[in-house]
Amino acid sequence: MELLFKGNLQLLNDGINFMSEELGFEICQQGLSIDVNRCDTGLRVIFNGVSAQICYSQTVHFFRGLGLLIEKIKEQKAFEIHENTIFDTCGLMLDCSRNAVPKVDTLKTLLKKMALMGLNMLMLYTEDTYTIEGEPYFGYMRGRYLKEELETVDRYAEKLGIEIIPCIQTLGHLYHLLKWDTYQHLRDTGDCLLAESEETYAFIEKMIKAASSPFRSKRIHVGLDEAFGLGMGRHYAMHGPPDKLKLMVQHVRRVCEIAENYGLKPMMWGDMFFWEGTPGRNYLDSRLEMTEEQLREYPQNMQCVYWNYFARDRQFHEQMIEAHRKFSSQVAYAGGLVAWSGFAPKYSLMYNTIPNAMAACKAKGVKDVFLTFWGDDGNQCDVLSCLLGLQLFAETCYGDNTWRETISSRVLTCTGVPMQSFLMLKDLDETPGVNANAYRPPCVSKNLLWQDPLLGLFDKDIEGIGLREHYAALACKVKNCDRGRMDFIFDLPGDLADVLELKAELGKDIIKYYKSKDLENMSHISKNIIPELIRRVERLRLTHRKHWFSMNKPFGWEILDLRYGGLLARLQSASGRINDYLEGRIDVIEELEEERLPFDSTLEGLGNGTMLPYARVVSVNLL
Repeated sequence: MELLFKGNLQLLNDGINFMSEELGFEICQQGLSIDVNRCDTGLRVIFNGVSAQICYSQTVHFFRGLGLLIEKIKEQKAFEIHENTIFDTCGLMLDCSRNAVPKVDTLKTLLKKMALMGLNMLMLYTEDTYTIEGEPYFGYMRGRYLKEELETVDRYAEKLGIEIIPCIQTLGHLYHLLKWDTYQHLRDTGDCLLAESEETYAFIEKMIKAASSPFRSKRIHVGLDEAFGLGMGRHYAMHGPPDKLKLMVQHVRRVCEIAENYGLKPMMWGDMFFWEGTPGRNYLDSRLEMTEEQLREYPQNMQCVYWNYFARDRQFHEQMIEAHRKFSSQVAYAGGLVAWSGFAPKYSLMYNTIPNAMAACKAKGVKDVFLTFWGDDGNQCDVLSCLLGLQLFAETCYGDNTWRETISSRVLTCTGVPMQSFLMLKDLDETPGVNANAYRPPCVSKNLLWQDPLLGLFDKDIEGIGLREHYAALACKVKNCDRGRMDFIFDLPGDLADVLELKAELGKDIIKYYKSKDLENMSHISKNIIPELIRRVERLRLTHRKHWFSMNKPFGWEILDLRYGGLLARLQSASGRINDYLEGRIDVIEELEEERLPFDSTLEGLGNGTMLPYARVVSVNLL
């Protein structure tokens, strides 16, 4: 497609060049004429059959409008699109701290797709993966970003109209910092800073200065969530039992003051006040028991972020928004681009949660909204596999109950991948026997990949489901699907399904043949099935490694290498144990004598063991 842009393009030219390859157009004097103008609010895209107009209020709106124009013009009919900006901020928080630190080029790819969706903010969550001058152990061997790398990302984002906001931690979630003895003076507990210590606040000032300096934005997210160790370690020894609510408020005030001294507007996760200030000590409880005096102590310049990734009920979201407003009128909402703790996006969950949460935000006048992409337990899924969820979020930001009609064409334009190909990925975890509407979705593929072939912690849960057939069919579907412009994101899921065709029911088969003394089939497993499975696991490891190194810095891959290496060794051991039994060197295989129990006796089916860390999946013994 050939296009000719007219108007004041000084601030758009670089971004247009970025998008020419992304959208497949060339800039040409004989191309379709597009008049580009600024307007006070919203976005207008008009095509009269001969020429086009794009009127935009924010830079990012222009790029959303450009995508809409190219998408609709293929229909060869005149049209007008009018969109109003419902939110001031709509974007994504990307976890850059759970082993995977995305490369600069990966962030650029993501930014282009976000701009086409009309999302104007990317938040980089970095616990210790940024550089502090004079602090060599801060982020040591963790793939930390150099200041120059973050400046490059910020300049690129500016061309697309996207704000980059640093997101750090200034209390809890700092295990990777506090594990070093050089920082023991800052340590309260293993992952929580020592409050009421001037050394702590001097170091927090260093963090805030270093994290914010590469960016144009004057906003910063200072974390402060899930700091359950607050006051319970060295602070307890020094000062006695803490008033945790009072201690939290005092710490928040100090962090807010430090940020404001650098001209920054801080925000924080809102959960700690609910953990400490509700009857059930529960973040999902809106019944705050804090006094008016306690509430007044919360600094009004600290924006409060309500996060909830799983709730489906709009009314509940509205109640929680109002509860957060007791702290600050500037409540933001954070939902979930849910793929953490596993290999696959949880698209059924996203479809059931995001629209209702966004409806609540609109009803309550929330102006800042974003999705989070966490990388818990080693970051086994990549953010590009989850772009359909981000597209769903974007359409709910710009429209009112229109996303169902537009999502298919929109995601194809913005990502180059058909919606059905994205949706296929959810079947890694949405297998037969799974309740896709469970509050917290299971990570079936992860559990079955890493579980031990002889210990089989999930073998009882998968009885009678037919996972071998499910994964064989899925491997074929992924191999033959339309991968569009992002072929590489399907290689890993395809190879994983291929492995699980053999491995999902391997332990169950081994114990079945062992109990029935079917020596022929035990021999077949040892001599044929396990060697073929080892070949498939090694191919999966190499595919995963290639994918990781194409998207992320190398640091953190060593953890997955160790997991794959452990799996390969245990498969070899399983074969060896079976051969020892078949050849009479042992009378019993003790691991197979143990009765198989459900992973969690309080749950039913494959909902068991949902979103577990690797250490819980692979063994019950000390890892």
